[in-house]
Amino acid sequence: MKIFTHAWLLTTALCCIYSLCPSQDQGAIDSLLKVLNTSAEDTTKVRLFDDLSYEYSGNSFDSAVYYAQQELSLSKKLNYKLGEASAYNAMGMANEDKGDFLKALEYYMKSLRLKEEMGDRMLVIHQYNNIANIYVSQGDNDKALEYFFKVLEHKDELNSRSTEGNIYNNIGIIYKNKKQYAKAIEYHMKGLEARKLAGEAKPIAGSYNNIGATYMEMKQYDKAIASYTEALRIRKPINDLSGIASASINMGRAYNLMKRFELALPYLAEGEHYAMLSGNNNWRVNAYGNIVDAYEGLNDYKNANKYLQKYIALNDSLYNKEKSQQIIDMQTKYESEKKENDNKLLLQQNQIQQLQLSRSHYLVAGISLVLLLVIAIAFLFIRQGKLNARQRTVQLEQQLLRSQMNPHFIFNSLIAIESYIYKNEAKEAGRYLSGFARLMRLILENSREEYIPLSKEIQTLEYYLQLQKNRFDNSFEYSIELAEGLDPESIAIPPMLAQPFIENSIEHGLKNTDKPGEIRIYFKLEDRQLVFEVKDNGIGLERSLAIREQNKTHQSMATAITMERLSVLNRRKRKKIRLLIADLKDSVDNVLGTQVSFAIPFKEI
Repeated sequence: MKIFTHAWLLTTALCCIYSLCPSQDQGAIDSLLKVLNTSAEDTTKVRLFDDLSYEYSGNSFDSAVYYAQQELSLSKKLNYKLGEASAYNAMGMANEDKGDFLKALEYYMKSLRLKEEMGDRMLVIHQYNNIANIYVSQGDNDKALEYFFKVLEHKDELNSRSTEGNIYNNIGIIYKNKKQYAKAIEYHMKGLEARKLAGEAKPIAGSYNNIGATYMEMKQYDKAIASYTEALRIRKPINDLSGIASASINMGRAYNLMKRFELALPYLAEGEHYAMLSGNNNWRVNAYGNIVDAYEGLNDYKNANKYLQKYIALNDSLYNKEKSQQIIDMQTKYESEKKENDNKLLLQQNQIQQLQLSRSHYLVAGISLVLLLVIAIAFLFIRQGKLNARQRTVQLEQQLLRSQMNPHFIFNSLIAIESYIYKNEAKEAGRYLSGFARLMRLILENSREEYIPLSKEIQTLEYYLQLQKNRFDNSFEYSIELAEGLDPESIAIPPMLAQPFIENSIEHGLKNTDKPGEIRIYFKLEDRQLVFEVKDNGIGLERSLAIREQNKTHQSMATAITMERLSVLNRRKRKKIRLLIADLKDSVDNVLGTQVSFAIPFKEI
């Protein structure tokens, strides 16, 4: 979300609030280098350095920073304030693309101070926007709003209804994320009016879409549908395929939430059709998921299962495609940087040869120094490569272990459906299949993420426990409790860590007892870690282990995989995971059940 990503466009009006990272154009780079080598005027060189930094930004961090530093050095020598400000802005861009937002903010602030000294209001406004976008990236909504409002203070100077509409739109999105829905609607409406005055169809439709999304959060589904209808009306004449898909699917989702499933299906089908035409597989997956929900609401389990299979197939395909593309991108980047480093090394060798010819008496000292430098650089590259490889290995191990959980978890759930079918209890099988479909969607979604919100983990456990309770004829009760003050929306944890221990409680603790079963799950914060406690009133650890050893009928793959996941997580965390499994006993050592307690580091959302 940058206005004026390229510093030398600053003398014109603000043009757009959003932009993608620039793609490297080798032809443009070659042309700029050719002009740079023949240019004699210093201010022209400053501009060329800035252009080169821009071309490399987002593709080669080192090259982007190198040319920005050249721009800064020459500008300081010339006492050229505009060049200095542009150089700091270029450094900020490079660090923002790299993901180092604190460093980017530092450079953007330096650029802002110089632009304020120069008194050029348009340059200052541009810098406010870049700084606001950094705060958005860091999740600091209050600071982002502060700088977006600074831009709006000078909206008359902008003289651009399109840019004004984009700023209002960004503010509306931030207020929606802060759950201040009334303000979100207010600023989206202002953005809509500005965009109407600008007369650009797609942004107008985008405003209606954002207004609809805010009403959805407010559960005012009728108003959301009205907004999506307007977005759809605008997008169809301009053949905005992806936009038509999003508006149609959002309308279908709104009707689903209103339980008007028969009205949802035509919009969802239309959305899936346009998503396919536009090649947007993310929206197709979204459409399939909502179609499953609609057919479940209509108790049409045959069609629900049909679209569930489509959802699973496309979701898996999309996930694998994304991973493959990431590998290709990393390989391309590696080859590009390797070629660049080879060219630099060749240049250094040529310089060394020239030095040898002109200053032969420094031959031995020069060669020794270069060799030491090459060895030092090689050592650093090798060391960094090993560290990166080790980190990638740990991440891949975690991903593999999460994926291994899926077939095991799904197999156990299917056992219950099979039992209903054998008993000819079609209605119960249908209900169970509906719950199982929702659970499967959550598992598939969670397995793609290294961390998920605690609220989503709790939702998955609720579905799982309810299915198991039905499977075992309501022979046990369960509860999931949170410590006072614990906000499950603000904490992220690795998915499916607690489920295997709950499974053990059901399969081994409660299964072999005649008394009514109880499982209590409790989450609390302790010493900057999230503590899980799983308690049951079953036969206890020692006796269940003895029965398993005797029967040798069930080996807990999920527990083994989870233990390995905890081991891998411990390699990455400075603060180690604690795990304790013990019998609960009364004062005279009678076994009351089993307690599993483990604490893991968490991420704040």
